[in-house]
Amino acid sequence: MGLFRGPLIGTAIAIFAGTGLNWFFRRQGMRTAANWALAGMMILFIECAHISLGVFYSVLGSQPLAAAIQRTLQPGEEIISDGEYSRTSSVNFYTGEQLLIYNGRINGLWFGSLFPDAPPIFLEDPQLTELWQSSTRVYFVTGDENKRDSLQKIGPVYLIAQAGGKYVLSNKQSSP
Repeated sequence: MGLFRGPLIGTAIAIFAGTGLNWFFRRQGMRTAANWALAGMMILFIECAHISLGVFYSVLGSQPLAAAIQRTLQPGEEIISDGEYSRTSSVNFYTGEQLLIYNGRINGLWFGSLFPDAPPIFLEDPQLTELWQSSTRVYFVTGDENKRDSLQKIGPVYLIAQAGGKYVLSNKQSSP
């Protein structure tokens, strides 16, 4: 929370000053000034929220990871999201590639994944092992730093990128 000290203080000032001035101006019968106090409060609050998103971006977004994948991504290669899809969905957004989802039949995607016409994008251990050991290059996007150890049990693992507590691992080494 130390990184958010400035935006938190700004938010507190905005709310207390904005509502306090609004109340004061309304008691004086100055409705226009009261409304301007609320408008100023909202502007300061939105600016503080914007600054907070900038501080937290590396955890929320995956643009650096997607950029690292795109530098070497070739047609036919696969990108796998580890677990909950929402943690790596921005990789899908930035690359424009369909992601496979490892152990991702949970939470929001569970029900739809059971439909007969659901795309075959959900992988379990046997499919991951088969794909990891194949000649196809695989990018594995995860937020679990211990996944490297479990993947090394089925084949070689190379770190492609790391940002915001997330990692891109691959079964093939990057070309120079």
